[in-house]
Amino acid sequence: MAASDLTKPLTEADLDRLDLLLDRVNSDAMALEELDGFFCALVCGPAADPVSSYFPDVLGQDPDGTAGYSLVDPLELSTLLYRYWNQIAATMMSGEHYLPHFSTEDPDNPDGHAWARGFVQGMDLDPEEWDRVAKDKDNWVLMAPIMLLLADADPELSAELKVRVDTPDRRLEVLAATAAALSMIFQHFHPDSAKRGSKRK
Repeated sequence: MAASDLTKPLTEADLDRLDLLLDRVNSDAMALEELDGFFCALVCGPAADPVSSYFPDVLGQDPDGTAGYSLVDPLELSTLLYRYWNQIAATMMSGEHYLPHFSTEDPDNPDGHAWARGFVQGMDLDPEEWDRVAKDKDNWVLMAPIMLLLADADPELSAELKVRVDTPDRRLEVLAATAAALSMIFQHFHPDSAKRGSKRK
């Protein structure tokens, strides 16, 4: 496969196809919105492992698990995953805001829960590095919008936090702030990355 094939941005049809393959491969596989959050955390954060090393997390399998692949074409699925990763990375490196993929039955009020869960799952793969950001009072603002997307689903968070996302307009403000925060998080972990590639196989 030509390297250029892995740098082609996904079309809406490609995204629909990837969502379908994820649904087929394993009942425990991530949905597209959760995958987007997971990949965003890994692209933004300090991780440097090959993209393929995260496929078991994406597919809900053990590291050596392959059973679910009997239902899909492994090459097609892996190609779409590589392209998705590279699309996110290319946007981040360009200095543009990456717009997270928020799936919802109500496009005027996407909730972002699944996306934020995926992002936190990505953070959990490098807990020490992310904890430094979360515990730094100057950098906590970078994480705040993402944590707010989980607020009304987490009984342990305060009512004061929950009120900030308890209407469609407030939640849309948080979703917009999340896109801006992603760029700042990426710059925090990769201050010199603008001139380097971030395509990993």
